Amino acid sequence: MMISPQQQPQPSGFSFDDLDDLIMEDDVDHDHEGARNCDDELDSVSHLFKTQKYSDIMHNLEVAFQRESNDNDYQLIVDCNALSVDIDNEIVAVHNFIRDKYRLKFPELESIVRHSIDYAGVVKKIGNEMDLTLVNLEGLLPSVTIMLVSIMASTTTGKPLPENVLEETIDACDRVFAEIYNVIIKIQEWTSLVVANQVQVDATRNIDPAALESGSSAPGCGYNNQAPPQKANEYNRGCSSFHCCRQG
Repeated sequence: MMISPQQQPQPSGFSFDDLDDLIMEDDVDHDHEGARNCDDELDSVSHLFKTQKYSDIMHNLEVAFQRESNDNDYQLIVDCNALSVDIDNEIVAVHNFIRDKYRLKFPELESIVRHSIDYAGVVKKIGNEMDLTLVNLEGLLPSVTIMLVSIMASTTTGKPLPENVLEETIDACDRVFAEIYNVIIKIQEWTSLVVANQVQVDATRNIDPAALESGSSAPGCGYNNQAPPQKANEYNRGCSSFHCCRQG
């Protein structure tokens, strides 16, 4: 005589509902473990943003934006240049990570979109979609490249990625945009600010103030509008025998 599971002896206080709960909890634990593994795998190739060097330089940049200039600017420029090299290496590492994952889905894409940041943007936009007529890539790529991507996607040998692999890939794309790209922009903004301030300081120190006044004549000219033009000064500024700042 067959005994159904409900008729089999059960430990005291145990029910099949409890078993279902345990199975569900185990699935949740595996989901969390999978997410941790995704992060661990990405962190194993991308670790710049967890270093003390990165934290210190970004803190100094934030402070530098709050002031105009001081003697620490030179050292910060040196630090930012060194960080830029580290960022380049980080981009290469993350790009290789994304490419290795997404090659299963769209192997032809890496030969069409070679720029690492552009590649990450396209991968995030396409995701697991197989029909690229449903994906708008305008603003990410030139129109000619978009057409080529669409043609190659229609004949690709790739297959949709498993959900966990797709999640790893998109997380890596987010890291490129949310962290690496923003750091690059911040360094460029601050460097441009330093250069602009330095040009302004040099101009104030080296240009004759009279030349900056509205309506004044250039250095080397007489201030009397009725006087004939004078020769240029020794620094070759102002009038010359070939180029005059006014008719004489």
